[in-house]
Amino acid sequence: MAQGEPRDEQELPEVFVQLKYVLFSWPNTPLLKRDGLARDWFKSHSTMTTFVDALGGFPLTVYEATLPGLARELFLSQQQVDVLIADLSNLMGPSRARASFKETAFRKRSELVKGTPSGAGQGIRTHVFHSQEELERRFGELKDEDDWHATTAHWRELKRAQSAWTFCRDRVVRGEIGEPHYVAVDVETWERDHDLITEVGIACLRFAPNGGSQFTTKHYVVAENADKRNGRYCPDARDHFQFGQSTVLPREHLVAELSTILTPPTATGPSVLLLHDHRGDVNSLTALGLDLNRFERNPLMPEPPHAPDYAERGSFLLDTQRLYSGWSRRKRQVRLEDACKSLNVALPGGDSLAYHNSGNDAWATLAVFVKLMDAPIGETADDSKPAGWTR
Repeated sequence: MAQGEPRDEQELPEVFVQLKYVLFSWPNTPLLKRDGLARDWFKSHSTMTTFVDALGGFPLTVYEATLPGLARELFLSQQQVDVLIADLSNLMGPSRARASFKETAFRKRSELVKGTPSGAGQGIRTHVFHSQEELERRFGELKDEDDWHATTAHWRELKRAQSAWTFCRDRVVRGEIGEPHYVAVDVETWERDHDLITEVGIACLRFAPNGGSQFTTKHYVVAENADKRNGRYCPDARDHFQFGQSTVLPREHLVAELSTILTPPTATGPSVLLLHDHRGDVNSLTALGLDLNRFERNPLMPEPPHAPDYAERGSFLLDTQRLYSGWSRRKRQVRLEDACKSLNVALPGGDSLAYHNSGNDAWATLAVFVKLMDAPIGETADDSKPAGWTR
């Protein structure tokens, strides 16, 4: 049978399971996560390179369809999944093996038919794969398509941020508007109690007369928690600040310092707060007593001709992880270190950056933002894929 050929409904299974669930979600269910024997079984039976052998090898029949609200993806039949569950039952017993697999993962044929986009004309399609290469290629193609569509909103955020950035930079250099205030913040917490804040890093940007940018980076250690060190679960780089001397401050004084930096009394342009994966840092800064409600979060920043409004007022919070997603067109979360590597962010002397020092991470967040502001991304969200995109 040809790849992707539609089948008569009578020939199709009645129940399906997403291949992604079998490979990624099933092994991480709470019942199995801490079971060493189960972990070993999943490595040999339920990874992209092992599940085919567990089902009898190639040729392998797999189904492609769409669930409501989701992109097209690959499915196994219930009969195929039952083979895997039965094998796991030999290790841990039928009741426990069946309980590890969520009943909600089973999808009736009617659900997949309903999920087909109107006019798509594809329905449930059948693939007969004859090699691992064929299977992984199609799996990757579907993931690329899903990522591409899922990151459209992030691309738009990045495009508008780029427009506002260029507008402000050009007019600041010509002396036509007040200078915007860009500040990146990173917070480190104690690995055994994340409510205890140990470090805060700040990196501020100013536009240089030649149109470039100048950074000022600071690293603060919270005096009350200076004895709390990481190193067991999270790297400890507190003593490796690479942009000057660290400052130890009591919590009260640190809050006052941060308030002044985030809301400078002499600011004449907009304030832009930059965080990489903002959720944890927002919680930590709020716990310090800082009011972040005035920052509009991940806004669709104004484009010309409305950019003058942005240049004169406003407070915005931008998440560089989301902006990076708009550039890479990948919906997965990306570590700051990986974003720096992809964008060729490096220290001026070529030395390695000591990540997990909040001052260094704040500098890296700001550097990633600046790189993204000048990165080519096309004029529309459907333009050709960026450099580095692979199938």
